[in-house]
This record gives sequence, structure tokens and C-alpha cells, in this order.
Amino acid sequence: MRLPSFLLFVIMVIAIVSCGETRVSQCNRLNQVVNKISALPTPQTAQEWIQLSSQMEAIGAELKGLKLQDPLLVEGRQKLVELTTEAARSAAALGQAIQTQNNRARNQAIAKIEQLRQREEPIVNAINQHCSQQA
Repeated sequence: MRLPSFLLFVIMVIAIVSCGETRVSQCNRLNQVVNKISALPTPQTAQEWIQLSSQMEAIGAELKGLKLQDPLLVEGRQKLVELTTEAARSAAALGQAIQTQNNRARNQAIAKIEQLRQREEPIVNAINQHCSQQA
């Protein structure tokens, strides 16, 4: 009777392990949300910048809601949530500056957006590198 007990144990272990989400599936879910950012159109008007702000907030909330287990992906997600929050604020500020024709505020918002783009690249590259490694 030991053999059936051992087989039952092995089957249970396999079932438990297979229920865990793979890094690949976590990467796919994270990338699916991050790709929404690059799919956003480049705003041209004050109203479009304000609309972009709302879209960035929504993407940030979606990122925040992702359930991830991989520590590097969790860290990357948190950094991206922070960036999308800052980008949403900057886009709204730029839209407001354009509406009020405040050149100083416009230039500050543009500089902040550029800074955020530069901060985003290494985060995305680290996530992509991690996700491209063999599991």
C-alpha cells in the first residue's frame, strides 16, 4: 500500500506546482498592460493632454491591480505605477499650462515628461531582459 500513497503524494505535488503562475504568464500580463502606454496617441491639444492624464491614471491603476509573484516583476510594476502616476500629473499640468498659455509651467511639464521617459526605459529594459530569460 505504500506505492499508491507515494503516487498520490507525487500527483498532489505536481498539481500544486502546476497551479502556480509561471514567470512567462506574469510577464505576458504585465507586458499587455505596459503596451497600452505605448499605444496611446501623442496629444496635440490641451484637452488631449488632459485626456492622456486620465488614461495614464487608468493604466496605473490597472498595473497596481496586477497580481504578480515574481519579485523582479513586482518591483518593476511598482516603479511603473509610480511613473504612470507622475506622468498623469505632468500631462494634466501640461494641458492646463497650454490652456492658460503659461509658458513657464508648459516648459516645466515638458521637462518632467522627458525625465519620466528617460526613467522608464531602464525599468522596461530590465523587465524585458528578465522576461526573456529561460524559466
